[in-house]
Amino acid sequence: MNIEEFQKVELRVAEVREAYRVEGSDKLIRLVLGLGEAGERQVVAGIGKAYAPEHLVGMEIVIVANLEPRELMGLQSQGMLLAR
Repeated sequence: MNIEEFQKVELRVAEVREAYRVEGSDKLIRLVLGLGEAGERQVVAGIGKAYAPEHLVGMEIVIVANLEPRELMGLQSQGMLLAR
């Protein structure tokens, strides 16, 4: 990726307001995120083996906010969580 492509990536800090395991998956968690004036959005992330949903609520995370929405197990994901 060159610098021009990287500059198009919109990174935002979001607060995890709600977090739930996705039924039928041992790794997917549905997150409801607060983005300040930009409102709320839902992100589905494959972090369920590393994090319990109840430990995520209240955390501030970084997301890629300008991806096309994608459906995962019937749920719309409106971004991508950056995690290690």
